[in-house]
Amino acid sequence: MKSTIPKSCLIAILAALVSGCLLTSCEKKNTDYEGEAQYYHNLDDTIYKKFNIDKPKETIKFVDSIFSKLKSVNGYGHYYYYNRHRNYYNAIEDYRTSDLYADSAIKALEDENLQLHYPEQYAYALLSKGGTAFSLHNYNTSYEYYYRAITFAKRNLNVCKLKDYSYAVAMTLYSQKKYAESAKNFEQAFDEYSICKDDKRDAWHMQEIINNTALCFTKLDKADSALFYYDKALSFIKTNVASHVTPEDVKKANAVIYGNMGKVYFKKGDLDRAEQLFIRSIEVNLQPFGDHKDAQLEQVQLARLYLKRNQLPQMHAVLVALKNEFTVEKDENARLDWLQLMSQYNDLNHDRIGAFDYYRNYVSMRDSINEVNKQAFQTDILQQLKDKEQQIQIDTLRRDNRQNRIYLWISIIMIIMALTIIASVYFYYRRGKQNIRTLSLLNQEISEQKDKLEFAMAELQKSNAGKDKILKAVAHDLRNPIGGISMLAATLLEDDQHNEEDTKVLQMIEKSSQNSLQLINDLLEINIKEDTIHLKKHGVEVNDFARQVVAIMNLNADKKSQYIQLILLPQPLKVDLDKDKMERVINNLLSNAIKFSPAGATIILELQRDENSVFFIVKDKGVGIPIDMQAELFNTFTGAMRKGTAGERSFGLGLSICKQIVESHKGRIWINSTEGEGTDCFVELPIS
Repeated sequence: MKSTIPKSCLIAILAALVSGCLLTSCEKKNTDYEGEAQYYHNLDDTIYKKFNIDKPKETIKFVDSIFSKLKSVNGYGHYYYYNRHRNYYNAIEDYRTSDLYADSAIKALEDENLQLHYPEQYAYALLSKGGTAFSLHNYNTSYEYYYRAITFAKRNLNVCKLKDYSYAVAMTLYSQKKYAESAKNFEQAFDEYSICKDDKRDAWHMQEIINNTALCFTKLDKADSALFYYDKALSFIKTNVASHVTPEDVKKANAVIYGNMGKVYFKKGDLDRAEQLFIRSIEVNLQPFGDHKDAQLEQVQLARLYLKRNQLPQMHAVLVALKNEFTVEKDENARLDWLQLMSQYNDLNHDRIGAFDYYRNYVSMRDSINEVNKQAFQTDILQQLKDKEQQIQIDTLRRDNRQNRIYLWISIIMIIMALTIIASVYFYYRRGKQNIRTLSLLNQEISEQKDKLEFAMAELQKSNAGKDKILKAVAHDLRNPIGGISMLAATLLEDDQHNEEDTKVLQMIEKSSQNSLQLINDLLEINIKEDTIHLKKHGVEVNDFARQVVAIMNLNADKKSQYIQLILLPQPLKVDLDKDKMERVINNLLSNAIKFSPAGATIILELQRDENSVFFIVKDKGVGIPIDMQAELFNTFTGAMRKGTAGERSFGLGLSICKQIVESHKGRIWINSTEGEGTDCFVELPIS
């Protein structure tokens, strides 16, 4: 147990957590995972029996020797290895290396998704990372990992396993000199350790927590409370710790407490009792097994005691011994106090120059330490953790608010679109009413179709399974009346007695009817769930087939001054296919190429083959297809519809039908396109 808590809370956090989180195994959910970790639990038992506590160098050598002999290491083993090395480098105050091993320990569990199989170890790894970040003065990172640790622990661990978090917060508050808050957290940590104490390991740490609580009261000048807790710590060591650790560890723990008690008696003015306790503590901790840094801190206190008594020779002897200790191992706080005491000693001996030199070095070191710790003192860890939790809640509310605004705008847009459609329908209904008198003979038939449609819609609400068949029925039945509308409009247009406005209206009716018929024809080709495309296959020579298709489509291409170039197979090839349906596929691809290519362009239909397949490839250098549309090209009711280069209209059904026809031939169809550069359409059909 240290006489003062180190500035770096990680060292203390490590000593605490190794005794708890890492080495216990509570309520494993899966016996296989428990078995994987058992070897390393046994290894820790060996370490506790073999080595003195707080002797990391011997421990890490032992661990390295064990791992060098292992043939394979599982995910938990990697975590254990990295965590032990983080422990070692933290103990020797190489915090940067310790921080790297802390990251590796977290990653070892996350890479194999072991967080929920080893929740206690994962929470400990996050907490350890927070400690190393604090030691490196990366306070934002430190609080972030502390928050992650407690959030994860509250979701996945029982309440007794939160002891390590309370201890870490207490250590951080102590390093920020917030002693009252620190004492409360130490007391809470002790209660949490008591709930699920592991007698073999946690007892050692619990005596340290009692001593730390006493240190807080010492700093608060509450001597009676401090002495109460020091006596409690000594009693706890005797009854709960001594049987689980080495005798040297017991002596060292008692020596640390004696030194801390000496500080209390020093403040109370009982210098004789304080001197006895300081000397008793120093004698033990200067032993090879002792805590040499704690001994240095007690030597500082002893030198102050001699200064207060004006026993300068004794003071000087202690300071010289302390200087020799610094050559082996040095505590930063002890070194700072030593410089101040040396300045005071030289001043009392009238060595003004020596006193000034020591004081100048003291001030420089003090300012350097204060500058490093300034940010830590300026932040409130409890408030920081509350702020992080509130920020997460705020972010969640903002995200929900943005999502609600999006939904609101979508609703508004849909309402506006619906109103626009209703207004447009109403407007054209009023305008067209006077022009449809000549279609009165068709009203009865349209009314019948409307009744059928209403009946079909009612059936659709009862069973979604029949929707596709109803769609076909409606499309088929609508073809005749709309065809009649188209024919009647064309007949009326032949009569030249109409005025200009009536003629335009009739032309609009005819054009809309033709577009509707094309859409209905496409709908009738769609492959609905219960139906399949019925093929009438026979042997077709593909070169001749391609020539016939191109001959017809070149007529359409001529209208835009375009030309279709045909590249045939070098040898004739017969393939079994439904000629009419495949002609529809190639016609559709060529029609799209014509539609989306500029006037005067050359379009290529190329035939290729390999051992098992024949390929029809339609290439153009037209406008290309945007990437966001390509995924929808083969959907039945795709939204990937655009006008052609001459304003041609698209219904978005052609490629869906092509895909069904090709796949019914056991083939496949795909498209490679770059916007602004052109499109290549591929149709692959099996030869056999």
